[in-house]
Amino acid sequence: MITLLSLALSLLPATASTSDARCQTDLIHSHSRASLPASCRSLGRLRLGEPIGLATSVLGAPDARTMAANGAETLAWIVPRTLNHALQRRPVTAHQLKYGVVYVVARNGRIVSIRDESGGLAPNLGFAGLKAGDAVGRADTLFGRPQVSRAGDYRSYPALPIAIHTDDEGTTIEGFDIAERSADLVGGEARGEPQKDGTGMVQALRLRFGR
Repeated sequence: MITLLSLALSLLPATASTSDARCQTDLIHSHSRASLPASCRSLGRLRLGEPIGLATSVLGAPDARTMAANGAETLAWIVPRTLNHALQRRPVTAHQLKYGVVYVVARNGRIVSIRDESGGLAPNLGFAGLKAGDAVGRADTLFGRPQVSRAGDYRSYPALPIAIHTDDEGTTIEGFDIAERSADLVGGEARGEPQKDGTGMVQALRLRFGR
């Protein structure tokens, strides 16, 4: 009989690392799902609990930041990180503009939440051996039964402080959110503001929190 553990591990790609396999095993055997196991606290090179300086060393200076009343700071980065450089060299129409945003929330100077809302444009932010482009069923097998948003493009897992973003059809993973606790998955949203030249072509993109 195929166990849940063997089934989940069979979903790992052949090139999956030892740390990915450990994370999958620990998720399945975790007795306390209120927080992630130590082996599952990273999204790519970003890691929960680390100083916020780790995020800036990996992603560079943030494109926007805001401070909440409770003292939590949210930083946001445009992805791809080379987007504005590319737009300076070759402006595009608003319809052609494709970008996403990666958010990091910090409390007392340490990372408590990482949210990848890049629409698959940040491929290095994989989690537990899964990556953007994988089938949603792989995540459901590992994380449990999801709660699906009304739009069908966001799946949260009540047993874990994990959520995934999907395509509009809800079949393909486009990004992961992880946090110290489920309440930390919610954070500020930054609005993209295309900067246009005299002909209406987009030559830069800015992010801004608030209205």
